[in-house]
Amino acid sequence: MDYSNMIATLISTVIGTFTAFMTLADKIQDKRDKAKQKATDGKQDVQVQGPREQVNKLSNEQKEPRSQRGSRSRLQSTRRRRTRDDSDDDETEVATNARRSRAMIERMYKDNVDRMGQQ
Repeated sequence: MDYSNMIATLISTVIGTFTAFMTLADKIQDKRDKAKQKATDGKQDVQVQGPREQVNKLSNEQKEPRSQRGSRSRLQSTRRRRTRDDSDDDETEVATNARRSRAMIERMYKDNVDRMGQQ
C-alpha cells in the first residue's frame, strides 16, 4: 500500500470538505443579508407609500371630474402590492445544497478508499 497516495487522498478529501463548507457558509450569509435587506426595503416601501398615496390623491382630485371620484378607493385597493415571503424556499435550498455537498464528499471518499484498496 502506498502511503503517499493515501495521504494525498486524505488531504484532498479534507480540502474538498472545507471548500464545500465555506461555499455553504457564504450562501447562508448571502441569504441572511438578502432577507435583512428585503425587510428594510419593505419598511421603507410602507413609509413611502403613505405620502405617495396622498400626492396621487391630490393630483387625481385636480384632474378628475366630480362624478368619477367615488371609484378611486376601489382602484387604489386593486393596486396594492402583496409581499412574498421566500424564507421557506431559502431554507429548503440550503438544505438541498447541504445534502448534495455531503453526498459528493462521501462519494469522493468512498471512491478514493476503494481505489487505495486495489493497489
